[in-house]
Amino acid sequence: MAPARIDSPQRSTEFHEQQRPKLYMIDKFHPEAVKHAQLLFDVVLSTDPENQNWKSNAQYLLVKGSYITASQVATAKKLRAIGKQGVGLDKIDVEACSKAGIKVFNTPGANAGSVALEEGIVWGTGLDCHVEEPPSKDRYGRLWSHPRVVSTPHIGAATSETQRDTAKAATDHVYHYATESQLHR
Repeated sequence: MAPARIDSPQRSTEFHEQQRPKLYMIDKFHPEAVKHAQLLFDVVLSTDPENQNWKSNAQYLLVKGSYITASQVATAKKLRAIGKQGVGLDKIDVEACSKAGIKVFNTPGANAGSVALEEGIVWGTGLDCHVEEPPSKDRYGRLWSHPRVVSTPHIGAATSETQRDTAKAATDHVYHYATESQLHR
């Protein structure tokens, strides 16, 4: 067999061009994450005037820091799934989404594991996310006083790599849901 160059496909072959799902990216995302989304979806960027119509037109949505309220969910009749870059879902009315049959995907990463300080499994830990945002001394003071705990809320999300990777992961979650939904219609 003769040597040949095999390139990765530039676009997904899951959907024909006219059947590709449309993803509204209502926040600004890492440029590589945008390129990744464009391989899978027809993308409406936050800078596109069409983005203002997401409540009436979007089936799939990608958010980072925007709030998605119950009233927005109620008017978004076509919305089927939301991908959230990052762990926290505090800015999305998950209950309203659930009642409307809208799937919500987040991207938990290293913060999803349990902390094993007292058992000596780990020597120390750094905390990036807290259940309560912003974190308060009343709620987290005991944990913060532990000599092997460092708490720097959301500093991990500040890296370019984390921004890129979590946005790509959120896009992938929505895409897999969209493609599975298409197969079962």
